[in-house]
Amino acid sequence: EVARKACCNIPDFIASAAFERMDRNGDGLITADDICLFLSENGVLDVTEGEAQHLVNYFDANSNNTLCAEELVQMFLPCNDNVLRNQVLARGGVKVLPSEYLPKDIELAMSEVISKEILFQRKLQMLKVELAECPDYTVEAAFNTIERCTCSGVIDCENLCEYLACQGCNATDSQCTSIVRRMDTTGDCCVSFPEFAEFMKPLFGVLSRGPYSPRRLNSTRYGSPVRMKTQANLLASPSNLLTRSSSAKKFAKIYGNPLLNTPT
Repeated sequence: EVARKACCNIPDFIASAAFERMDRNGDGLITADDICLFLSENGVLDVTEGEAQHLVNYFDANSNNTLCAEELVQMFLPCNDNVLRNQVLARGGVKVLPSEYLPKDIELAMSEVISKEILFQRKLQMLKVELAECPDYTVEAAFNTIERCTCSGVIDCENLCEYLACQGCNATDSQCTSIVRRMDTTGDCCVSFPEFAEFMKPLFGVLSRGPYSPRRLNSTRYGSPVRMKTQANLLASPSNLLTRSSSAKKFAKIYGNPLLNTPT
């Protein structure tokens, strides 16, 4: 989220130009190969095609395994700053040709957002694999552990905050909102069991090789910079058991400080 805001706060960052910059073949769609190419042109060389495809799938609203302009822009827009979102969407600019590059600060800001998303995938993958190895863990029990804070049948910001507080993590409303939005695929601001179960599945093709950022090398190229002009109540009795439970502790790691402190 921090990286998204930094990118969008660049006055010359324009959503349409970002899409045209990444759509090198001009077919109106962004693929995993397009993302890998964009990153490599900005010195990020260790992102695999599988990792890029999972990133595409997350933002792919119509399940065609590619991103259109409206879908790609969601990768860069902040989740909890509607004013900034609207400012970015209102900006207009000139067309970016297939051989052109955006200004260096915009190119690097965009690659930083994508790299942070890949880093988030890698860290989450490690935690999912570790959690799945716990003999007393099931996705049903994990969901019910959070949901019974309010008995609403879904996970929302309220019961998620209460669950995290029981695990010793005092998450803010904004942080809980970001977590819910990460799992919510229907846009109703809550997480059903099918959504939760899908989110908790390990991602095949994502490298669980350590919590570090994709490596950036000094091989960036900016052949034809285009500078656009902008217009202007967990129950009291089970809580102690949950804290002592090995699976609960490992589950809390996913929604505890490692995730909440990671700007994605």
